Amino acid sequence: MTSVQYTRDVTVENSKFMGPMLTIIGGNRKYNDKLTLRNVQIYGNNKPETNIKFACCEYLGENAANPWKYSYKPGEAGTSDKCCKYPASAVKIIN
Repeated sequence: MTSVQYTRDVTVENSKFMGPMLTIIGGNRKYNDKLTLRNVQIYGNNKPETNIKFACCEYLGENAANPWKYSYKPGEAGTSDKCCKYPASAVKIIN
């Protein structure tokens, strides 16, 4: 049985988050997933118990030497050539 994977195009818009969590959104570079953030607000990121480590992450595979190479912290622009593409202003930290 062969499984077929398709490219995903996901936008998170006008949303509020509070951790704890590793990432808000994640995609797979191998499948050219497109991940966009717009008007996202993060609350409580100044406390370890409610921290969100990354706004966007790209999965590189199980054997990747640096699995977090294409991971963008809250407040950083998603500057990837593949998945995470959005300006730094798209994610606002509100503490």
